Amino acid sequence: MEYIKADTTDTELIYELVQDTVRAAYPKYYPAEVVDFFSRHHSKENIIRDINEGCSRILYNKGRAVGTGTIIEI
Repeated sequence: MEYIKADTTDTELIYELVQDTVRAAYPKYYPAEVVDFFSRHHSKENIIRDINEGCSRILYNKGRAVGTGTIIEI
């Protein structure tokens, strides 16, 4: 597995990974309003901002994107 720094060319990939996760998993644990909030929060604009700040990563397994994360130091 590789966990690599994202580039703006990865925006659509990250957006799709996050939105698929929000739509598939979150409704099992959260009310619809919370699911909608997280879906809006993980907008392409916010993803691009995080990529430009150098915070976003993509997890690849055998060349296939399987996850994503944002690392923000406090």
